[in-house]
Amino acid sequence: NKRGGGRYGGKLHFTRQAFYKARKSRAHKVVKEAFILACVREERETNPRAGTVKVLEAIKPKLAAADTLIGRNKLNTLPKKNNRLVEKRTFSVQRQRSRSVVSVSRNLVRDIKLIKSN
Repeated sequence: NKRGGGRYGGKLHFTRQAFYKARKSRAHKVVKEAFILACVREERETNPRAGTVKVLEAIKPKLAAADTLIGRNKLNTLPKKNNRLVEKRTFSVQRQRSRSVVSVSRNLVRDIKLIKSN
């Protein structure tokens, strides 16, 4: 029952091996997330209004080639943490302009003599 102490685990009692393994895995995670965000940014340049599912389908081949797989929910949380989600559009309600003044135009047909009907 070995327990590491000192600067590696402190009161959490990590072993030296567990400390370095976790540090290495965190470093890999940072690189992986940076690659995924770069792919998302590249896809959003061509299609800025695409949501998570469309972006995931577009970058899936690139991620598979790099042996990096990610799910839809995780792909949604990454841009959210980095403020890269698509903002919702603000829609204003279009009201009917019933009292709008119709511009008056000249009567162009008044002086034409009709020869026959269509």
